[in-house]
Amino acid sequence: MDRELRELLAAARDETLSPEALARLESRLRGSAEDRGLFLRYQQLHGLLESNRPEVEIAESDWKSGTLIPFSLSPTWRWAAAAAAILIAGLLVFEAILPSRAVSQPVATLLLAEDCVWNSRSKEKVIAEGQRLSPGLLWLEQGSAVVRFAGGAELVLTGDTRIDLLSAKRVRLSHGEVVVRAENGAEGFTVVTPEGDLIDLGTEFAVRVEESGTTELHVHEGEVAVEETIFAAGQAIRMSKREGVEVAINAPRFDEAVRNANPRERRDLMLAYEGFHVDEGVYQPADLATGKGWNGPWKLRTPEQFGHHAKDSSDDMRITHGRMNMAWPVKGGRLGMLELPPGRNFRLRELVKPIQFARYGITYVSFLAAESKSDEPSHSNSSTQREDFRITFRSSEDYFGESLSLGWSSNRAPRIQQPDGVVHRAVREVPPDETVFCVAKIIRRAKAKDQIYFRFYRESDHLDFFEPADWDIESRDADLSAKLDTLLITSIGQSTRFVDEIRIGPTWRSVTPISEEASIAEN
Repeated sequence: MDRELRELLAAARDETLSPEALARLESRLRGSAEDRGLFLRYQQLHGLLESNRPEVEIAESDWKSGTLIPFSLSPTWRWAAAAAAILIAGLLVFEAILPSRAVSQPVATLLLAEDCVWNSRSKEKVIAEGQRLSPGLLWLEQGSAVVRFAGGAELVLTGDTRIDLLSAKRVRLSHGEVVVRAENGAEGFTVVTPEGDLIDLGTEFAVRVEESGTTELHVHEGEVAVEETIFAAGQAIRMSKREGVEVAINAPRFDEAVRNANPRERRDLMLAYEGFHVDEGVYQPADLATGKGWNGPWKLRTPEQFGHHAKDSSDDMRITHGRMNMAWPVKGGRLGMLELPPGRNFRLRELVKPIQFARYGITYVSFLAAESKSDEPSHSNSSTQREDFRITFRSSEDYFGESLSLGWSSNRAPRIQQPDGVVHRAVREVPPDETVFCVAKIIRRAKAKDQIYFRFYRESDHLDFFEPADWDIESRDADLSAKLDTLLITSIGQSTRFVDEIRIGPTWRSVTPISEEASIAEN
């Protein structure tokens, strides 16, 4: 099997094929009967490996006595393993002598990096929270990090630890310590060690690998298959030269490993913040210059920015207190908030540091919002005026050029609106009488499509130290190039809306009000 076909089949198995790679694989399968045969045998082999669990042949007395534990296979599993050895032996030779292949599609996301020092040999040139990680070496010299794989598994690294990201379901640990949590569909995640492959069977476990290659496995929940043996919760094994002996289970659990990292809210990293921390009252926009990261006070739209649209129905800034239910530990969230009355309301403020889509980077945006149906008459001339609330980023140099909007309209389904007119909507609806916390993640890429994620949290939802695995909206086809330096708040319709705690920063923790006592285990 040649190198290209090996890589294409491995990527197909791990569901990391790019559109170009998929087209190449289809071309090869159409044009070569030999390639089609290899493809079928490869698929059959991996189907057998995933569907046939090994039978455990370890007596309880062996565990209690601490004697060496022999590894033995059931007949079906032995046949599959033998077939695997024949087919994969050649692949392993290639794997050992060839450099890491370049795969455009990321396989994981760095969720948390606390006091991290990364070795310069790591494949990624920049390693920051929120970053999507491609296959390759990830070498943590100091600190703690949490990685979530595209397949759903989560992994805590504690320095000094060296891992190779092989795919969305596979990692090689050459030295150090990791704790793995793979559940709710993430089963089958594999940690490759010098003593063999550790295959998750729906579990939580820790692995330590010494420089000598000696490997320890500590199973906290579920089961882990090591070659031909299955280890259950509460078991720990120290393996050297393919022989194992029972040891005390003393490795940290996933939540404990995260707590040991002492993660904390990172408000200090915020690029821009507005909390409307002033007394209740009615102000002119030019009189409100609170917060940080802004180039001047709030503004109204100019006649040129009206375009062909109607003029604003209000021209002041109404600051009120206590109109939101603060279900999260928002520091300062009760001190003031912007009230937007029924009608057409537009408020602008320019950023000191714009969001530049021509440069690679990650930006998070968050805000609190609430609304209520008001008895106050609308200033609209239309009795059928639509409802619309959104936060939009525009350019001060080209106001009607490229823009990015986050919000919802009359159907209350959150949406992302791109400058090309494409709208991505969520399935969930924003509740009408609750305070919601909204977060967006913007991945800017100079030579590829930009990616935008949006999620809202209800009052009953928990905020974790990590960004969510599932967002309400995921837009992966944006193609922006503008420098967006103006934030625009829009509120249209019969409702009174309240906005507060606008935060812009480079990481999840820089824009999210997380209590340091929050439960890490909840999601």
